Amino acid sequence: MLTAAVVSYDALSRTALAMCLHDTGMVRQILEYADTPENYPALMNSLPEVVLLDLSPVDPSPQFEVAAFLHRLSPSIRIVACCTLEQPDPALLMRAMRYGVREFLHKPADVGVLKEVLARFEQERGTVSSVLPKKLIAVIGAKGGVGTTTVAVNLGVQ
Repeated sequence: MLTAAVVSYDALSRTALAMCLHDTGMVRQILEYADTPENYPALMNSLPEVVLLDLSPVDPSPQFEVAAFLHRLSPSIRIVACCTLEQPDPALLMRAMRYGVREFLHKPADVGVLKEVLARFEQERGTVSSVLPKKLIAVIGAKGGVGTTTVAVNLGVQ
């Protein structure tokens, strides 16, 4: 189960996206924020794993500022942009990618599509944590014949 946040310029849209997240059944906690800089400290106090960013059809700059802030704060946060445009232009998509957006969904969000996105994020999260090494021990001998290889092999066995 993931923790998620919905950041939107519109309270009704924020509630609709939160309900869509809830309907996926993959989120244990949903936080809702307006896209104003006054909410940045609240976002820092409870960092979500996934953020649904509701882009304004007129000027998405405030939402992209939130995305950039979250991406600088923790690059592991998955940011999903939602927009009412049927076919977003390539310049908007490139701008979104530069601010750390990982996925782009059409609004109103489809629960099935959102569930696929969240499942992929959860799978990536599990893959990354299992690949990272637990410990790294370097063994270097000062001269030959002092047993460096023996110590290294014995450490590797344990």
